[in-house]
Amino acid sequence: MFFLTELAERKIAEAIERGDPATLVNTGSPLDLDTDRHVPSEVRALYRVLKHAGAVPADVARLRELARLRRVPPDGLPPEQRRGHRARIAALIVALDRHHNR
Repeated sequence: MFFLTELAERKIAEAIERGDPATLVNTGSPLDLDTDRHVPSEVRALYRVLKHAGAVPADVARLRELARLRRVPPDGLPPEQRRGHRARIAALIVALDRHHNR
């Protein structure tokens, strides 16, 4: 993942040096991150209700839990909890992998 971040940063810096961003449409305008163009129109209203209710898809919940667990170093846990900690991380990774490889 670090490689991709570095590559993206380098490409952006090169584009800025060439002056490319100045020619982009809506340069300097805030991004509209609340659009649902990628969501099919027949489920757009449902997604909006779920979003405003704070509900998230199962994969998002799994990714959040995985990030939370990875912030806890296993060495800082009591020995009897380390195995469960590692097992939960592995289970989340398997669940995410299964979902994305359907």
